[in-house]
Parts: sequence; C-alpha cells; structure tokens
Amino acid sequence: MILSKQTSVLLPDHQLLQIEPSSRLFLGEALFETIKIQSQNGQYVKAHWERINLSAKSCSIPFDVDFEQWIELINQSIQYFQIHDGGLKVILSAGTAPRGLDKQSKESMLWTIPIQKLSHQKSFALSLSPWRRDNKNPIYTMKSINYLESIMGQRQAVAMGMDDMLYQNLSGHILETSVANFYVISNCRVITPPINDGVLPGVMRTEIIKLCQQIEIPLSEQSITRDMLFQSECAFISNSLIGISPVSRIDDMSYESENKILHHLMRYF
Repeated sequence: MILSKQTSVLLPDHQLLQIEPSSRLFLGEALFETIKIQSQNGQYVKAHWERINLSAKSCSIPFDVDFEQWIELINQSIQYFQIHDGGLKVILSAGTAPRGLDKQSKESMLWTIPIQKLSHQKSFALSLSPWRRDNKNPIYTMKSINYLESIMGQRQAVAMGMDDMLYQNLSGHILETSVANFYVISNCRVITPPINDGVLPGVMRTEIIKLCQQIEIPLSEQSITRDMLFQSECAFISNSLIGISPVSRIDDMSYESENKILHHLMRYF
C-alpha cells in the first residue's frame, strides 16, 4: 500500500523481512505510536497522528501522511488483523541512506503490528531509578523505538519485586515510568511533571489534563520532588493502553488507592 510519494506501508506477514540493510531502522531512527482499539475503533487517533507528525519533523524523518490517510491506515489494519479489543502499534522509520550518522533518508516507511488485549493490573509498585536523566535530551519527549534504557530499567525493577522503574532527572525531579506518565494527588490537587522536566507528552496525559479542566478538578503541571512523594495522598500512572492505574508503592512508601479524585478520573478512562 502506498500512502504518499514518501511513505509506504509494510504489513509484517509479507514485507517486513525485506528491509534493506542500509535502512535507518537499523540505527534506531524510528518512531512509534501505540493506539488502543476498543470495539474495533481506534482511540484518540488524531492525537497520535499529531504527535508522530511533530516528532517526525523534529527528527527529520519524512512523513507526509495526512490525517485522512492515517485514519485509513488504522481502519484497514484493524480489519486486516481482526482486532476487536486490544492495540495497534504504528512504526514510522526512515528509509535507506548512505552510511553515516549525519545522513538523511528522503523516504520513510510505516508498518502496523497488532497488540493483544492486556490483562488489567489493579495497581503498580514502582522503584526509583538509580540513575538520572538529562531533561534537556529531546529523545525523552518522543516515542522512539530506542527503548533499551526502559528495558533495562523495568527488568531491574522486576528483579527487585516491583513492576516498573520511576525515573528522575538531573535535578532529582520525578518524571515517569518506563511505559507511563506519572501523577500524584496532594491536598486534593492532581500534579504531574511538566514536559520540560523531560517527560513524554502522553496522549492520555493530555486527555487527563483536559478532563480535569472540564470537571474542575485542580491540576498543576509542576516539578515533583521526592519530598512531595512522601506528602502525597496517592499516586497513579497513565498510558493509552491501560488508561489510569493506581500506584500502590514507591520503594518503601505505600499509597492508598481509596481516593475520591482518583476513582472519579478512573471512571472516565
């Protein structure tokens, strides 16, 4: 399937293994979006398109797929993979280019991969990361396939009997987990780290901010310190697939999940 002059679509069962060795994919020059599919309908598809479009421009990956073509790709993939409830991963990779990190491809490719419906996890136990991130590194604000840090972090957390790692930046501010944005509720106010602290602008994060504004739940985008973790009433995480899930523990700190604001938000997602 050809969507445009620059972007072609691959389906895993017949073309994925024919990627050229000179493809920039092998240097990790690729972005992705994970879209929740509910009753055969993609959720927040425009927000996912807007984010990958913006990230592609920042990375100089050709992406001239308009929103109508994006919707067509999502709908055709849902039918192709027969997804009723689950998810769809859409990967955008730069095409071939001469050897050299500074070289740029003039074309790109998209392909879609089905994701099975995840079992619901009631709550998450997190461990603070032993290393810190540079909040000025632009890679953390994009959905890049460069997931090695997150893989290492989550494996280390699981080895300690936790579910995921909770990262910090160089200033010691709390950021996000390997797969989700992070929030605390303190004095009846929802607080989530600002993007310039070095967090991903999550699609569900944006929806939660909008919802809080609509139903008049106080919300602040501000840096979260370790002291604030001790002082908060509860904590939760969010991403496109799980929606909202409570945090039961961060290292030795335990949190109650019986919170009116949290349960109110969870009813919407």
